[in-house]
Amino acid sequence: MTIEYKDSKRIVNLSTDVVNTPDINETFETDTKTAQNGTLVAWDSTDKRIEGTMSRINTNTNWIYDLGSDLSTTKFIVDFQFDIISNTNPTGTSATNFFQITSGTGSNQNAGGFSFTFESNGSGGYFGINAKNSGDMESGNTWGSTGTFASNTTYYMRMIRDGDDFTCIRYSDTWGGTVAETLEKTVSGVTGLRYWRIQNYNGATSSYNGVTTFAVDNLKLYNGVTSLTNKPTDVQDNSIMVEKDTARRYWFSEATPTTYETDFSSDPTISSNDTNNNYYDSTNDRWHIQWDWNNSNDSGSIDLYSKIGNQNLSDDDWVVRFKYTIVSQNFTTGSDSKQFFIGLTSTDYSNGFWYPDSSNVSTNFGLYMNKSGTYQLYTNDNSAYGSGTWTNTSRSLSNETIYVELIRENSTTAKMNLYSDSSYSTLLVGVSLTIASGLTGLRYLSVKGMRYNSGASVVSNMDDLEIYNGVASATPDTWTMTPTFEDDFSSSAGWTQVTNTASGVSGGELIGLTNSSGTNGAGVWKDYGLIFDNDKFVLRCKFQIVTQSGGSGNASTLYFGLSDTNGATSPHSARDGFGIAITNYAASGMLWTYPNGTTWDNADTDLSLTPTQTTYYLEIARTSATSVTFTLYSDEYNTVVKTHTQAITSTLNDLRYLMFQEWRNGSGNTTKVAVSELKLYNGVNTVN
Repeated sequence: MTIEYKDSKRIVNLSTDVVNTPDINETFETDTKTAQNGTLVAWDSTDKRIEGTMSRINTNTNWIYDLGSDLSTTKFIVDFQFDIISNTNPTGTSATNFFQITSGTGSNQNAGGFSFTFESNGSGGYFGINAKNSGDMESGNTWGSTGTFASNTTYYMRMIRDGDDFTCIRYSDTWGGTVAETLEKTVSGVTGLRYWRIQNYNGATSSYNGVTTFAVDNLKLYNGVTSLTNKPTDVQDNSIMVEKDTARRYWFSEATPTTYETDFSSDPTISSNDTNNNYYDSTNDRWHIQWDWNNSNDSGSIDLYSKIGNQNLSDDDWVVRFKYTIVSQNFTTGSDSKQFFIGLTSTDYSNGFWYPDSSNVSTNFGLYMNKSGTYQLYTNDNSAYGSGTWTNTSRSLSNETIYVELIRENSTTAKMNLYSDSSYSTLLVGVSLTIASGLTGLRYLSVKGMRYNSGASVVSNMDDLEIYNGVASATPDTWTMTPTFEDDFSSSAGWTQVTNTASGVSGGELIGLTNSSGTNGAGVWKDYGLIFDNDKFVLRCKFQIVTQSGGSGNASTLYFGLSDTNGATSPHSARDGFGIAITNYAASGMLWTYPNGTTWDNADTDLSLTPTQTTYYLEIARTSATSVTFTLYSDEYNTVVKTHTQAITSTLNDLRYLMFQEWRNGSGNTTKVAVSELKLYNGVNTVN
């Protein structure tokens, strides 16, 4: 249906509405091939789709469709529907088909490109991904997990290019729906992609005796984007949207506006002392950054002053984000110091050597790499090198693409987060440190290395720079579902205390406590009345660890979660449920627990996360009848600290009780947790 914009910030649409218009929307009502070799892949005039048979005997079988022009060398999405009509796995050599975007129309797969691959073999089958700038697509496949792919099964396939990063996603229900598998590969130099090709593997063998027939339909191309919008655009803040087919309601929050951003599609005016190593790469639309100990002048800067309104960055709060790819690096060779820095400075370092002395000092705030072989956060306040402050992350340097977020929360607090994705949602590692209040006057985005002894080097590039000045966090446009149910813990009505009177509802919080003087099974619980869906729901709450100290003896544990059994029975009794548990034994960390019909303490998974007095935002998402995901955020459901997905049994149903329960085993230990802002979203596996 057409999205309807009503008065008073009201919008009505369907859950399936997608705003993006595909550049190609091919339903194969006619035979649109550019070329075809053999008959094992062909257009079906009855079903109006492309059908094929996987074979390793009949070589060089393909069906090729011209997309009309070369796709973007940085961003595109290709969707298609993949139906397994019938599948008999071979007992001999595997059979493979490529669903490939390529630069050529040759008769075999030896052309390079980007491929979503399906292989059937004696163990079942599996999907794979490949991206190559040339050569045989069979070589260098990255395969997913092996599984059994039944006849009459439909999958929804998505291929995404984001620069040199290629991603294939297999959905089990619809594009953007339930993810069955995600595969990733990074390859440079893939260009000239114009043709969509279904291609048999070119490797004849008589040992193949299995048959897989398949069909492809609903091919869609979105050029120049890496994500699709399935909600209305140009929406006022605090608008409400109602989905007519689901009756779900969503509130809209505008994205934090950028003060400045660039995807380097145009020259941001980089000044450099060595234009051979630090320069605007107009071919690939990025900043090429290279440093070698042999050349002390490997440095460069972008003057941000005029780009953010003829001013420096705020001395209190800002966020800077960028995509950073290390192509090659060596910081561990040799024994002496090697340093490389990329971040915010008060001095233009395009003049060369960065080592701060009396004639060349700067304020610095940014990503730092040295001989320790790890990423670091480094700051100094216009003083000589060595007088600053830095903290190591737990992530080692490697040839990879990361998404860097530098945050100044206030005048004295700095943070750095490294993410794996462009949406800045999957946290790899995060650190913070206290900085000097004199860290002021930040004006330049600079890269610089210190030349000292031999062996150190880095070749890298930067892209997708975003600056948010005057704020301490940045969030995207967000549609958030209104809760099915929420509890503000303003009343203790309906809550039952068991022995431990310190556990209960007080001051708008649900309190859970375990200590050395407690009683096994003590706690507090409430019957919510079977409102939790047996397939999909999301439970969110603010989860504050008020007190946590270790003790002697075996671990004492505080359990928080859902159960089909009330808290009148011990956590050592069998029950269905799942939740989070905190042990206060000094050597242990935070645990997830999945009873699945057994005792709560016999089915734990250690998160290797040491509990401290801090505040998390906890999300428990049952994503299907057989899967649940637990996520801890450091802020309000934005920055992930830890996430874990666990398989569960489909019989784990009727979770009607929310509870805290303690299991005391040892002495001298205390754990107190305060839960607030509880919200339940029923019948969905995602909130936004």
